[in-house]
Amino acid sequence: MRNSHRRTILLVISDLRGGGAERALSSLANHWSCHGFSVTFITLCSPDAEDFYALSKDVIRETVHVPVSRWRIGNAIGLMRRVLVLRRLISTARPYCVLSFLTENNIVTLAATRGLALRTIVAERTHPAHHQPRLLFRVLRFLLYPTADAVAVQTMDIAAWVNRHLPGSKTVVIPNHLAVSPLPPQPRRSTLLYVGRLCEEKQVSNLLAAFATISHKFPNWMIEIAGTGPVENELKHHAARLGIDGQTRFLGQQRDVAALMCESGVFVLPSKYEGFPNALLEAMSAGMPVIASSAAGNMLICDGLNGLLYCSGNVEQLAERMTQMMESEALRSRLGEEARKARDSFHIDRIATAWEELMLQPVAPATLA
Repeated sequence: MRNSHRRTILLVISDLRGGGAERALSSLANHWSCHGFSVTFITLCSPDAEDFYALSKDVIRETVHVPVSRWRIGNAIGLMRRVLVLRRLISTARPYCVLSFLTENNIVTLAATRGLALRTIVAERTHPAHHQPRLLFRVLRFLLYPTADAVAVQTMDIAAWVNRHLPGSKTVVIPNHLAVSPLPPQPRRSTLLYVGRLCEEKQVSNLLAAFATISHKFPNWMIEIAGTGPVENELKHHAARLGIDGQTRFLGQQRDVAALMCESGVFVLPSKYEGFPNALLEAMSAGMPVIASSAAGNMLICDGLNGLLYCSGNVEQLAERMTQMMESEALRSRLGEEARKARDSFHIDRIATAWEELMLQPVAPATLA
């Protein structure tokens, strides 16, 4: 009975409408439900929100829908209501461990589990130095993160930031896992592929600007952009202004990213910052030659060995890297083969085991008081 309870876990995230963190947690939920865990999955959104990522039928799904106002008083009241509703669900489910992804969800979860006899682990999924929450949540994060049994982060750099700015936090580094199984390689098309959210920090506009300076040399090459986000229309207008709209395709959000990656020519990730980029890992595991900004890819790419790096924000250097790739099939082949080796280090079995070892540690005596 004790061992059975230890394999009962509850997962918390905002929604499953898209995004790297959502993809990672949903795939972990499905993995654990197939490996003897009882999994409850809670989203802090409207029950009418449509899921983009599917959960196994064995995963118990719940929603906590309490709108939080942007006004100070309404914000605090809504937050307290959300904490109370989540606490009731957790008390009913009686999990051994609660795991939450993303800062605001983490704060709600830590408040909701105070005094309960269970383990509580929270996970940061981007670099906090570049992604600060609202003031109320910054204060609560400072107060509550040290109470977590563990604060899981994706890189040593992020761990150093948390230890410096949130003293008392018990940080553990667990990188992303490979969320999809790569498909057999197909003949590759002459395409530069970007996969991800279309927002300012991804700097997709730099990809378009760089390609515009060299597109006349490569009339048979296309840019394909898979994803949606707040700057999608702006990027479409930007491509038109640059005169490359005829060589740019906006594909929208794609369910079968693996199929796209097994046939595309080069993957480009121009982000201003990343936590641990899922899309880059998936592209490398699919054997794609990759180009990434130094901010986005330096934890996975050894420049010139398994991909090409350029200085983040440097459009001219990005154009040079793209030219290198597009001019040389031999370079693309060599870098793609080296990149493929990433799949073994980040296989879901390996990363899920690291999570399990963290989740199944004994409940701290202080938590039981």
